[in-house]
Formats: sequence, structure tokens, C-alpha cells
Amino acid sequence: MTAEDGAPLFKRAFKLLGALAHDEIYGFEPALVAGGNLRLENLRRVAAHPHLMILRELSPPAMPFDDPELDRLMG
Repeated sequence: MTAEDGAPLFKRAFKLLGALAHDEIYGFEPALVAGGNLRLENLRRVAAHPHLMILRELSPPAMPFDDPELDRLMG
């Protein structure tokens, strides 16, 4: 993933925030789906499960595939 400036984020996040524990991820605060910006300074070390649950609640539902028959059935 790259930041708004086009530079890769992971190595810079690792250098800035350090290695993650087994139950952590780098997360944007505020979350991107809540209007946050794709910037290094917005990354935090967060607990993976709660953060992903919050993101799921904030994101609109989406189908992981494109199926014309499913689209027809869903109307």
C-alpha cells in the first residue's frame, strides 16, 4: 500500500511504530472508511480483532465476486 505521496507505507510504518505483536496490525486513525487520510502519520499499532470489527461495521456490505445471476436474484 502506498501513501498519498506515492511512497510505500509498510517499511516506513515498521520503522516508525516498530514490530507488531501477533494480535496487532497497523491501522489508520481515523479509519479510511470514516474519512481518514492515507498518510503515515495516521497509522497506529492497533489490536487486530477489534479494529477489523469496527472497520466491518463502518464499511458498506460488498460481495467478494461479481455474479450476474446473483445480481438478477437480488433485483
